[in-house]
Amino acid sequence: MSQLDDAINSFCDAVRAHIPKARFGEAKAASISAVKKKLKLPEELIKFYQVADPTSVKIPTLDGEVTLYPVRSLISKQKGFRWHPKTGRKLPEWNEHWLVIGDEDGDPFIIDTRLKRPPHAVYRDYLDTDQWSPARVGDSLPQFLDLLRVWVDIIVGDCSLKITDKDDQLLPSVEAKLSPRVEAITDDPDLIDYWTYPA
Repeated sequence: MSQLDDAINSFCDAVRAHIPKARFGEAKAASISAVKKKLKLPEELIKFYQVADPTSVKIPTLDGEVTLYPVRSLISKQKGFRWHPKTGRKLPEWNEHWLVIGDEDGDPFIIDTRLKRPPHAVYRDYLDTDQWSPARVGDSLPQFLDLLRVWVDIIVGDCSLKITDKDDQLLPSVEAKLSPRVEAITDDPDLIDYWTYPA
C-alpha cells in the first residue's frame, strides 16, 4: 500500500469516526474526465477522488469549518479565484498552476499542479489580503491529509473543539497531545507552527 493510500484510508477513518454526517464516494471516470478538460489534475488528486471523493466533508474548526470539494464542484469552485464569477474571464493575479481543492470559511486551500510528478504541495491563502500569497500547509497531498487527520482525531474527536483558554491560548493539555502527533509527520518548523497553534 502506498503512502497516499495509507493517508487516504486513515483520513477517511478519522473523519467517519468523529464527523458522522461526513460522506465519501467514488468519483466516476466521466466526472474526472469532464474536470480534466478545464483543469489540470495531479494523479494523486485523481486517486483521492477515485477512492474517497469528499461528497460531503465539512470539518469543524474553532470559528467555522474546513470544506473539501468533491470532484463535481471543482470547476465551479474556481470562480472568484481562477475566473471572474460573472464574466468567466481568467483573473490575471491568479497563478494558472493553482487549483482550489477546499476552503476554510472561504479562505482557499490550493494544490500546486506545476509539477508533472508528485509531490504536489498544498497551500492556504486568505481572502482579506491585497494580493495572493499562499503559505504552505503540506509538502504533499498525503502529508496534508495526515495533518488534517490529526486535527480531526485530537481537536474534533478528543477535545470537542475545547482547546483554548479565555485568552485564546492553546491549552497545555491539548498542545501535549497535538505537538507529538504533528511532529511525527513533519519536522518543518513552519508546518509545525501552522498545525499546532490553530487560530
